[in-house]
Amino acid sequence: MLVCTAARAYIYRHFNEETFATVDSRVSLVCVAAGNPPPTVTWTLDDAPLTPNDDDDDDDDSMTSRYVIASSVTPDGDVISHVNISGVRVSDGGTYRCTARNRVGVESFAGKLLVYGKRGHQLPPSYTSVVNSWVKFLPTSLHGLDCGYKTL
Repeated sequence: MLVCTAARAYIYRHFNEETFATVDSRVSLVCVAAGNPPPTVTWTLDDAPLTPNDDDDDDDDSMTSRYVIASSVTPDGDVISHVNISGVRVSDGGTYRCTARNRVGVESFAGKLLVYGKRGHQLPPSYTSVVNSWVKFLPTSLHGLDCGYKTL
């Protein structure tokens, strides 16, 4: 006799809580989920649904999206889902959330993608610190930016 038991969806492997990327690089965010029945995994960026056609480049005439979202099911029934972003832009930064859902339950994980690069773009918070109300930049040799600063 075969007995099948339902199990709520759960995520047991995921991308980091903070992922750093440089402008024009590639990023892959992965979530691995399990449950019975196997869950469906969806993605959001800053709480808005993320789809493969989410590409804000109006100047690009190519038919290829910079976002590739795909899922596959292993022989054990686990779901491996990923978002691949090519040609990363500062506007790609934000909170990415993967949500695994089946008829028994739902679980999600969220982490931030922090994008940095050219002058004036977002920098990881660890590159600056406030000392006595003055902003102090770490030496540019650490991150290759010309900030035009004076060492305190």
